Amino acid sequence: MTTATTIGREPIQIVGLTQPRCSRRFGVAPCVANIADGPRCYQTFSTCLSVPNISYTGSIEWLFSKSETPAIGNSPMLTYARTGEVIRTNLIPSLVSVSEAASRLNVGAARDGESPFGIRSSVSVQFRDIPWNDHVGDFYLAQRSGTRGGFWQKWAARNLYFSNMTVAVYEGYRGQTLDAMQKRLYIVEKVDGPDASGNVTLTGIDPLRLADAKRAKFPRVTDMALVNAITNVATTGVVVRAALADLTDTFGNVVGTRYMRIGSEIISYTGQAETGVGTGQYTLSGVARGQLGTTAAAQTANAAAQRAGRYSVIPAWDAIYDLLTQHTDLPASYINKTQWDTEANLYLTGFDVSATIAEPTPVEQLCGEIMQQTSLYIWWDERLQTIPLKAVRPEVARYSVTDDANILAGSARLTRDADAWFTQLIVYYLQRDPTKGFDPTNFGLVRGRVDGEAELPAAGDTVRQKVIYSRWLINEAQATELTVRLLGRFRRVPRFLSVRLDAKDRTILIGDIVSVQSGSVTDSEGNATSEVWQVIRVDEIEPGHSVIYDLQEFQFKAARYAVMMADPSPDFSAATAEQKETGCWLCGIDDKMADGTDGYALQ
Repeated sequence: MTTATTIGREPIQIVGLTQPRCSRRFGVAPCVANIADGPRCYQTFSTCLSVPNISYTGSIEWLFSKSETPAIGNSPMLTYARTGEVIRTNLIPSLVSVSEAASRLNVGAARDGESPFGIRSSVSVQFRDIPWNDHVGDFYLAQRSGTRGGFWQKWAARNLYFSNMTVAVYEGYRGQTLDAMQKRLYIVEKVDGPDASGNVTLTGIDPLRLADAKRAKFPRVTDMALVNAITNVATTGVVVRAALADLTDTFGNVVGTRYMRIGSEIISYTGQAETGVGTGQYTLSGVARGQLGTTAAAQTANAAAQRAGRYSVIPAWDAIYDLLTQHTDLPASYINKTQWDTEANLYLTGFDVSATIAEPTPVEQLCGEIMQQTSLYIWWDERLQTIPLKAVRPEVARYSVTDDANILAGSARLTRDADAWFTQLIVYYLQRDPTKGFDPTNFGLVRGRVDGEAELPAAGDTVRQKVIYSRWLINEAQATELTVRLLGRFRRVPRFLSVRLDAKDRTILIGDIVSVQSGSVTDSEGNATSEVWQVIRVDEIEPGHSVIYDLQEFQFKAARYAVMMADPSPDFSAATAEQKETGCWLCGIDDKMADGTDGYALQ
């Protein structure tokens, strides 16, 4: 089979557009559609005549290519497949071009002025309209008198909504099956066209964009108001005008008690009862005034109210998971929660957080705060089609990259970014009043750490201070750990290395740790050094031929970090080189192992 290492390989690019489709049949119960009401449907919401009974358990993936018959060997590439109501079409020769922008990590959400999720990936696909006779994808073709027009002309008329669709870019080689190709996945954001010339542009985005400021806030905006004036001590007769769901929905992880902000006061309540059927007015029960650090105050009739969100002593990664899966349109299937739990339970124990969110705030911002303040980061990996999680921590390099074996000649480029460097980290935590923002006086404690060596006159003679105001951290141990981890990672001016590798090396993924030996990175004597870097961006600029990797220096103190080992494990003298890299043994009093190498350091 043709692979990335095959001599004379010929790249192929295919685009797949997957949309949900109704699995019911027109006019067959429970569908109550009638041909007298309009033409038979195309299994889409926009053409459905029995919307309450639509059932999105089927799907169709339209496949597009630039040529009509990309081949396996000398045979046409046949991709049609059907399993029940799940359909994949053969290739439709409508594709013109694909332009992708790769994602880029923001490790620990440390780079200011950039989304905490980093630079988001996206894709723009250009199509041309072609004649289309509906020979696939139409269950009722035989019952129709005939349809006219091009594929995209019909598709646009039959699909007025596409936020629940995905677009995949398949890249491989002639001779490969579709499933053997590399696949990058995006959520469809918009489809423009066809225009008068039949041109169509489809834009896809990575799923984490569903959490940005324009699309998702926590808590969501709730249109609520007091019906009657209340005194500063009233706990009964508190009546609000609101939608029932706004009163009952859980915003956070506190069960039984819900919170509402009125002016600068947060009240709590445990229940509600409508004052009359259909009035939309509810009397709150179990009311407590001046909660969560706020002060009770008299409130006037028609005073605006807003639900407040509350997380209480919840693991940091679980708070992010709840924000993304319960308060955005992000499908939970894009998160491998088992991977999150495995990573976090190893490296993020002790990072339980609490916070009160008194007003609608972008989910992206809240996730960024948690990520920065608990030393973790997440990103969308369009090649794995998942959102991984990692702690900011020491790590062993998984891959080795050298000038001779991997780096294409003349492609290595070293840069530095002083904006991401700091010598002091100050953390304010234990927010007093969640309605009063991030003034230093609104926090109970502060913790700081200084890299004195970098500030010496003989060194940089520069003070660069980073200040974090944390509404999430709940104890001194967390604040101290945060200063140690972040200052350890960003205590020097970060270096970035860009290299171009052959497609055979594209198994290296964003987030991976690699050891690089290149003439572009040398010691003081001009000798190429072997250093550890983290992949923060992967851009396949020549699909199937070469890949650009952007790397960020892995600045943890050079050490042999210890990892707990399974029982039983071999003695150090009998261990393999890999076991020595990923295990732990006690060293001698001289901090050396039996072979003279350095001892292990605790993470």
